[in-house]
Amino acid sequence: MEKEVSILKYLMDSRVTKIGSMVSDFVEQEKTLIIFHENAPEELHDLALLHRVTPLNDEIQVGDKFILGETEYEVTSVGGKANETLRDLGHCTLRFTGRTETDLPGEVALEEKSVRDIHVNAPLRFVRDQGVLSCWD
Repeated sequence: MEKEVSILKYLMDSRVTKIGSMVSDFVEQEKTLIIFHENAPEELHDLALLHRVTPLNDEIQVGDKFILGETEYEVTSVGGKANETLRDLGHCTLRFTGRTETDLPGEVALEEKSVRDIHVNAPLRFVRDQGVLSCWD
C-alpha cells in the first residue's frame, strides 16, 4: 500500500526546561511568548520560557512552522533581528496574532491560534516542510 510521508527540515529542535512565573499572563493577555536559552540571565527567568541550548540550523522564514508540545503554528512574519537573536541567545518574542508584519526586530509572528501544551520537557521546534515522499508500506 502506498502512503505519503511529510519531510521536515528541523531548523531548531529544543525542549522547554523552565516556565517563568509571568509566562501564562503574557500568553493570555498579550498573545505573546518570550523564549530564551536556559542560560539566560536570572532576571529574565520569570518572564520567559527557557529551553535547551541548541543550534539554529537555518534562518526562520514566513511559511515555516513553530511547534510547541503537540501544537503547530505557521510563521506569518519574521523581524529583521529575530534570526540573529534566536541563533545567539535562543531568544525571540513569539506573537500569536497572525500579523504579516512585526512590531519588534526580534519578533516572530505566528498564526492566531490558542497557545497550549506549555510544560517542562515539551518539544520547542522550528521546522520547514520539504515536501512529501511517497513510499510503500
